[in-house]
Amino acid sequence: MAVKGPKGDRPAEVRSPDVAAEAPPKVEAPAAPAAPDLPSAHQRERSDEGTEQLLGEGRIGEPSVTPDELMAMGPLVRARHLMTLLARRRRDVPRETVLKEAGDLLLGIDPAEAKRLLLTMGEAGRIVDVYPLEVLVYVLEKKPLPGVSFGPIIQNKRGLEAATFTPDQVLRLKIPLAMRIKGLALEGGPMPGYCFAPGPPGAYHLQFDEVGEFSLILRGEQRRKVVLDRLRITVESAEVAP
Repeated sequence: MAVKGPKGDRPAEVRSPDVAAEAPPKVEAPAAPAAPDLPSAHQRERSDEGTEQLLGEGRIGEPSVTPDELMAMGPLVRARHLMTLLARRRRDVPRETVLKEAGDLLLGIDPAEAKRLLLTMGEAGRIVDVYPLEVLVYVLEKKPLPGVSFGPIIQNKRGLEAATFTPDQVLRLKIPLAMRIKGLALEGGPMPGYCFAPGPPGAYHLQFDEVGEFSLILRGEQRRKVVLDRLRITVESAEVAP
């Protein structure tokens, strides 16, 4: 049946009561951001252990550190451990024992890493008695290191070793122009007052304040090679020296 509306209007639309009106489209709410994955207690424990290894927690300077434990430390901590070992152990045992402990530890790791440590460890702490150069010589005499060897550095070595000097006398060491001097050490533990300084091109100056016989190690670098040389100097008082 048609239902008429007011005059002049179009017939009204009749809807069946059982037909639902069309629903508006649903708009989905944006998804909440996923919660970050939190590390488990086991993962946190392993991370803490790794940090302790990296920092060398409580192990720096201990003579019981093994080569594997040394390599588990961070690079800077390895050098710090070696310098602390040289200083602390010297209080309790002879320097030969300290030198052997540090050298044997480095003999147990990769030669390339041992070389890197030996050339940089002096920057990680104060030299108390045993020089890093002495440790380098100890290792090199037992195991080859890449790019490191003994060789001539001091061109007037024969004349210096044959002569006798007096305290405060300035010695002139002739060095190849292409050679860069990187370090000097007194072997065996003597502690005389001395001065070692660059002179004009191709020369270094050395002066001792006390009498004695001194064995020196020089470390130079030339064409990316590390060269070590030894020099023995005799210093006597003016009354004795010829």
